[in-house]
Amino acid sequence: MSSPEPSNREQIEFWNGSAAERWLSEQELMDRALGPFGLAAIERLAVAPGESIVDVGCGSGHTLLQLAERVGSSGRVLGVDPSRPLLQRAGERTRQLPQVELCEGDAALA
Repeated sequence: MSSPEPSNREQIEFWNGSAAERWLSEQELMDRALGPFGLAAIERLAVAPGESIVDVGCGSGHTLLQLAERVGSSGRVLGVDPSRPLLQRAGERTRQLPQVELCEGDAALA
């Protein structure tokens, strides 16, 4: 007996609706609150210039900015998130960074 295909439909709807609205309205606070955790992970990974890295659940882009700074113009950062509103904000924040690419998607199904 096979198990049903996993679905995150409810989570995707949530992050494309009220959750995204709340996150975006408090983005600066969220960046300040969560930024140190992202930096700790990046330091632990020892991200270096020229590397390619994927940010799963990139949200509004704060960690993308941190990663782009470390990989530099010779590296690549791919941000993946199922939330269109958060990806739109991430795109606005990273528009000037050619090493950053965004992808709307559910990484759980990749």
